[in-house]
Amino acid sequence: MDAAVRFLDLGILPAKYLCPHKPMVKLFMVDTDSIILPGVYREVLSTEEQEKANSFAFDWLKKRYLVGRYLLRQQIGAMLNLDPGSLCFEQDLYGKWRLCGIHSLHFNLSYTGTVLLIGLADFPLGIDIERIKDDFAYQDIVAHYFSPREAAFIDSSDDSSDAFFLLWTRKEAILKAIGIGLVDDLHAVPALQSITTNNKGSIQLHTGTWQVNSYSLDGNFRISVACGISGFEVDFSFLGG
Repeated sequence: MDAAVRFLDLGILPAKYLCPHKPMVKLFMVDTDSIILPGVYREVLSTEEQEKANSFAFDWLKKRYLVGRYLLRQQIGAMLNLDPGSLCFEQDLYGKWRLCGIHSLHFNLSYTGTVLLIGLADFPLGIDIERIKDDFAYQDIVAHYFSPREAAFIDSSDDSSDAFFLLWTRKEAILKAIGIGLVDDLHAVPALQSITTNNKGSIQLHTGTWQVNSYSLDGNFRISVACGISGFEVDFSFLGG
């Protein structure tokens, strides 16, 4: 049985959630370089998280990780009315992180440089953010990991760099929603309006309708959000200074 994938390019962020009867994804964006971590962050993060932060070779990567985990815990704690330091995380069979125990709240993170995006929802989701780079040499990537129709879409676009990152974030968001990460057969992951089967190499979409919402921000970023549920909207906000 086929899984229908519906793509919506919804224009410019920020966007506010205006329809209470529709499913909602909360998006939080922050430039981690502008954040000063409070001294109490060590009491909030787990020993494992702090040890992983210390394993990064560059200070900016260490800080990005620490800020991401700290803010993730703060936002989840606020939504669930729990102590952020008490939260426990575990990986599923595919390596995707989730809250320990039985919780309806799902989360996903994405990074581009020092910028972090956090997504929270009451259903599984995948998010991706990429900084648009006009001088990025995407042609080899397109040749290996995009379908002929997707390559034609990029080549015929008025802004080929933006078109590339639009389709790339869609693919990554879908894979992160599934929970399998980047794969060799990336060309089999749809990024344009299509019908995809349930079994294309390592791509396993469940049956039903998938929806992928895409946005631009300040002409500098592309963001895509993928969920195995239709009709959702996003509530977007900035964190920090």
